Amino acid sequence: MYHFAYCDNCEQRIFGTRFKCMHCKNFDLCNDCESHCNHDQSHAFVKIKWQIHNIIHLPHYVNEFMILDKNAEVSCDNCHKFPIFGFKYKCGHCESFNLCDDCEPTYEHNPNHAFIKYSKSIKYFKEPHLLPIFY
Repeated sequence: MYHFAYCDNCEQRIFGTRFKCMHCKNFDLCNDCESHCNHDQSHAFVKIKWQIHNIIHLPHYVNEFMILDKNAEVSCDNCHKFPIFGFKYKCGHCESFNLCDDCEPTYEHNPNHAFIKYSKSIKYFKEPHLLPIFY
């Protein structure tokens, strides 16, 4: 499935999984470039598996939580690894659902939910749901 976005690394139209930066106004990566692009490591990405016709700019949601320097004490909801080291994936729609880097590619979660990839831990300030509803 093609998205209405182009990868800012390889400049190709994104097919399959799209990674959208939550901090930058217009920065997207394809699945092939996401793992080796030199984008700011403190930025969180939304992993989008389906085409979105109207996406909302997300930085106002980013301000509702704080990025911490140390790993949070979060366990993987699939393999129960505790704590999650390395990248962790938080469901942007569920109040508390996290996956580790090993489980995220194969775990069958709601296909309409987007995951946010974090390289650092977060602490909530206001909203338990990180993402708006995509239309």
